[in-house]
Amino acid sequence: MFLIMLLPVVSAEILISQPNSIYNMGDTLSVQITLQPKASSNDFASISIVCRESEIEVFKNPMTVAAQETRNFDVSVPLTQSIIGLNSGDCLIRAKYGSETLDSPSFKITNSIDLQVNLNAVQYSPSEIITLNGKAIKENGIPVEGFVKIIAGSASTSLTFPVSNGILYANLSLPRDSAPGELSVLIEVYEKDSNGQITNFGDISKKVKIKQVVKSLSLSLDALEVTPGKPINYKISALDQVNGEVLKDSTFVISMPDGSQYLSKIARTGNTEYMLFPLNSEVGVWTITASLDGITESKTFSMPEIQRADFKFVNDTLVIHNIGNVPYV
Repeated sequence: MFLIMLLPVVSAEILISQPNSIYNMGDTLSVQITLQPKASSNDFASISIVCRESEIEVFKNPMTVAAQETRNFDVSVPLTQSIIGLNSGDCLIRAKYGSETLDSPSFKITNSIDLQVNLNAVQYSPSEIITLNGKAIKENGIPVEGFVKIIAGSASTSLTFPVSNGILYANLSLPRDSAPGELSVLIEVYEKDSNGQITNFGDISKKVKIKQVVKSLSLSLDALEVTPGKPINYKISALDQVNGEVLKDSTFVISMPDGSQYLSKIARTGNTEYMLFPLNSEVGVWTITASLDGITESKTFSMPEIQRADFKFVNDTLVIHNIGNVPYV
């Protein structure tokens, strides 16, 4: 398709072939210019790219065209920073021959890349691998030939992979000490020119969740010997992958000296709780075991001998009940 400008008192007609509607940086803008003078002309033909207030001349050549002759010539302009600088947005081609000027319809110059990205999960454990796949298409509709960079949280956790024919595929292993909570994963896709300058760019951010993983479990008792009838305080503590406190329900089991289970309950980590053992609790070494997410911690304490009896008269008869944990003598 050609654009025609007809002026009644001019000596030439200028025609410009239709440019594309969108160009990305690095593309080549190619148009054909046609000169059709009504009288012989000898002047400069000048072609410029105009973007807002900026006009960049990309072609200038003297041309002699006879009357009624048609002169065609092609103009190809690489859209690089070295030629058009940082100009972008709505632009047009301006053709001049002698005193005549013709502007083409506007077109867009952009450096934008559109991304469609999927991750293999929304929740990860430390050291787990984030797998990314998707597509990267420049705004002009052409697939990207470049690179994808994944940044998980901080720039120190990043990797770069090639992109071919617009296909994205990459793996990034999370650090072992990734903090629990929300993590921002930034995906950057870009192309470079022969000088290593970034020409086209697009990015997208994805939110994922890092699981809190129990790395250590501890159990503390306020005494190594527990007197029957008196309370013992205990506390279960847990730390995660960054040594942060874990507050979760754990399993709490007390075993008697013969190994049989005395008590099983749910105990909240981080809380100090107490137990009260009856006076007749078995003498010997008892065991307390706490378990959380596959990690187990045990402590032992001793139960000493307690001689204790209850005396009362029943029908003028003294009745003695042994309420301790050994024979009362």
